[in-house]
This record gives sequence, C-alpha cells and structure tokens, in this order.
Amino acid sequence: MARTLRAVSVSALTIMAVLLLPPVEERIAAVGLLAESIGLDVPRPLVPEVRRVEVRVGGVTGDLYLTGLRAPLVVIVPGAVAEAHRDARTVRVARAVAGTGRVVFVPQLELADERVDEADVERIVRATAALDGADLTEGGTVLLGFSFGGSFALLAAADRRIAERVALVAVFGAYWDLTGVIQGVTTGFSTIDGGRVRHRPHPDAPAVLDKVALDLVAAPHRSLLRAALAGAVDPEALPASSRTVFDLLRNRDPERTFSLASALPREVWERLKRFSPASVAERIEAPVLAMHSVDDPAVPYGEALRLDAALPDADVLTVTLFEHVDVQDIGWVSAVDDVLDAWSFATALVAAG
Repeated sequence: MARTLRAVSVSALTIMAVLLLPPVEERIAAVGLLAESIGLDVPRPLVPEVRRVEVRVGGVTGDLYLTGLRAPLVVIVPGAVAEAHRDARTVRVARAVAGTGRVVFVPQLELADERVDEADVERIVRATAALDGADLTEGGTVLLGFSFGGSFALLAAADRRIAERVALVAVFGAYWDLTGVIQGVTTGFSTIDGGRVRHRPHPDAPAVLDKVALDLVAAPHRSLLRAALAGAVDPEALPASSRTVFDLLRNRDPERTFSLASALPREVWERLKRFSPASVAERIEAPVLAMHSVDDPAVPYGEALRLDAALPDADVLTVTLFEHVDVQDIGWVSAVDDVLDAWSFATALVAAG
C-alpha cells in the first residue's frame, strides 16, 4: 500500500512538474489568449485585473493596458478601421494579451481613416522606444500588427532606433509589397514566381485602394485624379503624372502591374516603396511570424507568399478559418489545423520577450 501511494505521489509530482514547465505554461496561457481574442467567453481565474488608460508617450497618444506589474511590452498596430484603437476587436485582443502578463500599447494612427501616412510608422517607433525604456516594462518588445497595421509594424521593426529591442514581429493579414496589393485588388491575381494566385477582393476594396493611392499623389493633383477615378472627368484631361496613377489603378492585366508602377512619377513610386516592407527586408532583424488567410478579401494571399520568399527564416502560417482577420462561420471540425496554427501564433506571442 505504501509503495502504491509513493508511486502515485511520484507520478503526481512528475505531472505537476511537466505542467509547470514554462513552455507548457505558455501554451496554456495561449489557449485563453486565443479564445478571448476571438470573442469566446472563457473563464480565466488566474488572469490579473487589466486597466486601460489613455496616455501620451514619445509624443504619441494611445491606450495603455497594464496590470501594475513590470512586464514585456507588446505594441499592437490595428488596421484601417475607424477608431481602430477603440474598435471592439482591438480592445478584446489588447486585454487578452495584457492578461498574459504584458504591458500593451495601442497607438492612435492616421491609418484608422484609411490614410497611409509616413508619420504613422514614426509614431510606432517613437512610442516603442519610449515605452521600452520605461519603468513599467522589462524584457524584449513584440510588435503585433493586423492588416495594413501589420505592414506598418514590419516597417517600424526595421528602424535602427528599436531594431535590436524587438523580440518578435507578429503580423496577421499584412501585405509585403504595396504594388502587390494594387495588383491583386485591380486584376484579381497575384503573380508569384511566374504563376498566378487568385484573389477575390472585397467589393469595397477598390474604393479603399483609390483612397490610399490618392495619398501618394501630390496634393494639387488629387482633386482632378479623384474625379477621373469616379468617372466624372475624362482621364485624357489628366496631366501625365496623374494619368500614370489612373492607368495603374484601372489596369486589369496582372502582367502589366509592376511595369505600370515603375512608370509612375518618381515621388509617387518612391512613396509606394517606402510603404512596402519589401523595401526594408534586409534591415528587419527580429524574428517574423506571419499568419494569412487564403481567402483574405482585403490583402491578397500572394502577399504572404512574397513575405515568405523574401524572409526565408520567417514562420508563415496559412489558415482558412479566418476571413481577413475575423473568424468565419464555418465548421470547427474541419478547421482543426487552423485552430492549431492560431494557437501556435498565440503561443509565440506569449513566449516572446
């Protein structure tokens, strides 16, 4: 009897020891993080209370989520959604991440108004640098970005002011080359290694793309180009510089996209490159984790393939359970692999830093 009790005790202690190993703790925490992030109401009794406060750090306004303990920093960069820093999905993810023992910051960006503004990347860098050295943070920093926000996070990670401090860049539904996004949205295809990858854009995607493209054009030419894109002005009336932009946005042949882009006015072409992580690939020192849906209607799946080719050490996860960055209403049984990949993504977030 004593031998049996001793054996049971040893077994129980062994199981407890295994469960308490850090990797296992991280995987368990990732389950709660994933469930809460996608809106499932799950009990998390050991999660500390998370407070949200609006702050200004490094000259950048945003929301800080904290538990009162020093912890690694996670900067969340939302996509092009109105009031993105207070969007219900952003708040849910921020609270869930903070609950794993992280200090979370969500900056307010111009991207929320569907505008591409170089100052946004600067805001991400300044806020990260300021918080990384603050008394309330310790360890490495994670940049977590969604959609266009993920691409901005990649651009920020390449900045020499924070590059060495970034422990992980995790992106979901991000683009690699903005010209590739234009190609997918305008033609319905991405050209990858001589082949074509189908893209079925959301009905609103062309209008959003037009708005983004107008930000790349010099202010005096925007009104006339906007009218031409809306069909209110004959494109023949456009000056040569604006006409090249019009031709790119109304092109339907994927094989012509990149040659048309190279014919853009120099300042437009250079801005297009400056908003593309592809242009700073060699300066991204941190590990990169990317998740992308094959059915993403906003950012072509081909962009994940481009990222994978350019950053061979990146970990790229392909899923079908999500539509862009939202969960689709499909059978969970058929999506086991996707759930495991999403769990891996969440585990990497918990482990980093």
